[in-house]
Amino acid sequence: MVLMIALILADPDKDFDREIRWALKDNKDISVRAFATKLNQIEALVKEHAPCVLLIGPGWKEKPIADLAKDIREKTNTTIILSVNGSKPCNQKKAISADKPAIDFLTFPTQTDELISAIQRAYEILRETPASTGDKGKILTIFSTKGGVGKTVIATNLAVSLARDHGTSVVLLDLDLQFGDVGVMLKLNPEHTIYDAACVGENLDIEVLNGFLTSHDSGVRALLAPLQPELADLVSSKSVQQILNALRKSFDYIVVDTPPSFNDHVLTVLDETNQICLVATMDIPTLKNIKLCLQTLKLLGCPQEITKLIINRADDRIGLNLAEVEKALGIRVSACIPTDKKVPLSVSRGVPVVLDSPQAPFSKSLNRLKELFRSLNKMSDKRAPKKRPIRREAIA
Repeated sequence: MVLMIALILADPDKDFDREIRWALKDNKDISVRAFATKLNQIEALVKEHAPCVLLIGPGWKEKPIADLAKDIREKTNTTIILSVNGSKPCNQKKAISADKPAIDFLTFPTQTDELISAIQRAYEILRETPASTGDKGKILTIFSTKGGVGKTVIATNLAVSLARDHGTSVVLLDLDLQFGDVGVMLKLNPEHTIYDAACVGENLDIEVLNGFLTSHDSGVRALLAPLQPELADLVSSKSVQQILNALRKSFDYIVVDTPPSFNDHVLTVLDETNQICLVATMDIPTLKNIKLCLQTLKLLGCPQEITKLIINRADDRIGLNLAEVEKALGIRVSACIPTDKKVPLSVSRGVPVVLDSPQAPFSKSLNRLKELFRSLNKMSDKRAPKKRPIRREAIA
């Protein structure tokens, strides 16, 4: 499957948008996601759509657009193509160095073949640019102590979105060892699972582990739960630690789907995680459960700053609003994912919503959630501030 190159256009002249869209109308690999006509719209659209490439038209004043391009390049993994007017002298090439994520230059107007080549070249630069993840890959743990809140749907779509839009290497670890559904959600038929990796023992390294991963068309690699529930007992927490150590040396992101409990495997992951995506729905039983979960995380020594509360199937028709939820739980809501009829359809088909319906409300919310985690992880090349290991005795 060819990955779609997400593109955003920016120019004060709407004719630029029309000309580029017309030139790309027959190209199936490039998707124009948005068009900005004002300078203050550009960065917001980049954050919202997380494009692979930003194509800036020649109609802007040189200094403001050069400063903005530098800022976007520092904050995101978007590659920028800056169009320069062929009939006017331009100093932008001197103002901006071609650093990574790179800035390329395209003389405008241009031929269709040159335009497509420039976009493809920018995309290849992006794919070759290492993510800003430091020496180790970042672990994103999708967790809740309440079942049925949509953890696996969020985990699979988040992993696919990370891999698809940014060319980063992503592995999805199904740690719900008895009843994991990652394989079902992605329509995967594994030859090997985490059970096989655990059986290797002390000799497990990334070369061996790669043989146990299952590939998805999006580029995500997955280490799936055992095919028989009884095999879960044979996967030790020590094996999980070895697997995480190996994966962090080879992948930019490790997205972990978890069971709804604080078992030994989950505690092992929480001790290593960079960010916790705590998933809840807006009903009283779930919120009661999440409040107890937050109290337990505090007892375990997890700093609150790495825990982000995500409201799934957000709907105020049940009589609760976000302000009431935040007051009851004592934590701010970091993101809301709306109810979307596309989700159950995608689950039945085994195709993530972000691939099947990229413009669906769910998909747009997932992209924003992805950018939230990317921005948090870019704040430092070091692990999120955790001063001590998990205190397992706190819940013994």
